[in-house]
Amino acid sequence: MAGYVNGGGVAGTADLTPQTQDFNNVNSITVSHTLGYYPSVWIVLSTGVCIDAAISFSSGSFTISLSENLSGTVYYR
Repeated sequence: MAGYVNGGGVAGTADLTPQTQDFNNVNSITVSHTLGYYPSVWIVLSTGVCIDAAISFSSGSFTISLSENLSGTVYYR
């Protein structure tokens, strides 16, 4: 756990461990979450390469659009 100061100026702690969702041979991934904000997202292919992709955010979810069918893991926090 790492320390942080929230917007109200009150010191606290936050678990910065990312959540994950695996994907297999797809070109679109929708991830539902209960974080209450638009998370930071990393997309790591099964080969270990981190890639950029188009991400659309909405309340409680986000959708990743890939240029071709790929496999890997989405990390978000």
